[in-house]
Formats: sequence, structure tokens, C-alpha cells
Amino acid sequence: MHAVTRPIVAFGTVVLLAWTPAQDAGSSTGSGKSTQVDQTLAATYFAEAQQLCEREGDRLWGVSLCGPMVLADAATHTLATNQPAPQQEWPRALGYANAAMSWGDQRWSTYVWQYIPAADKEARARLIMHELFHRVQFGLGLITANGQNDHLDTLAGRGGRTMDLVTSNCGQMQGGQTQ
Repeated sequence: MHAVTRPIVAFGTVVLLAWTPAQDAGSSTGSGKSTQVDQTLAATYFAEAQQLCEREGDRLWGVSLCGPMVLADAATHTLATNQPAPQQEWPRALGYANAAMSWGDQRWSTYVWQYIPAADKEARARLIMHELFHRVQFGLGLITANGQNDHLDTLAGRGGRTMDLVTSNCGQMQGGQTQ
């Protein structure tokens, strides 16, 4: 099996990710090749996201993670959205990176269609919620405009991050129940 690279554009920087087609075995396409976004399957993913957001209920961050989502394939130039798409041109990185992006007058959680794990509902839920968080992250003051996170190089920053991980893992170990 040969490693393949795909360019990912993030924050104006091109990053090449290497993977083998076998890693796509659980993806929405399962083939490792671009394919048009399946609107029926996308609707299922959007319904799952809505259920996850409602279950989370604004408890962790004090804001709803529910919001605009887009699943895109850059090669076929197809997408699915959970609300009407803006009339503006697509963001350049749409379909190349799982990321929060501005499109129109809103922040969107964007997903690369081939990177959505179709066969693993738990992995899909983690990916969905991870990107939904990034959509609200800036508004929570958890990222700076210039993308720098020098505070994590301090003792207090590392301690805070460690506590975030510990509390997150405790919630998972307790079946997601608030203790």
C-alpha cells in the first residue's frame, strides 16, 4: 500500500497529511477517493449532531455548540449543509480541512466528507463535537486573533490544560453523567 498526501490549508499554511487508503476504510466513502456528498447520509449526520448538542445542553461551555455545519468534498465540489448555505463563494479551504470557517456572516463547522467515520458512530460523534466546539472557541476567548497560545508555555497554562483533560476524561469514565 502506498502513502498518499493530501494538501490541507489551515490558517493560510499548507500542510501535507500522509495516510494510506486503508485508513479510509471507515470513512463516509470507504474508498479513499473523492465522491459526491451523499445528501441522505449527511442528513443522518446532521440529526446526530443535533441530538449530541441537545444532550450536552450548554453545560460545558455555557453556550450551545449547535450551529451551522457543512460537509464538503472539494474534488467534486459538492456539499451538504444543515441550514441554507450563504450565497457567497465557498471558503478556499472548504472540503480540505475539518475546521471552523467564516462563510457569509456566520462561523461554520466544516468537515471533509471523506474524513467522516461512517462505520464508527462514537468516532463520528467526537469529530462532530470537536469541530462544533471550534466554531464557538473564539467567542469564548479561548483562541486569540493571531492564533498564538503562548499561555500554554507557562506553568499555570499547562496546569489548566491538564485539569481540562482530567475533567473531560472523568466525564467520559462516568458515562458522560455530571457528578
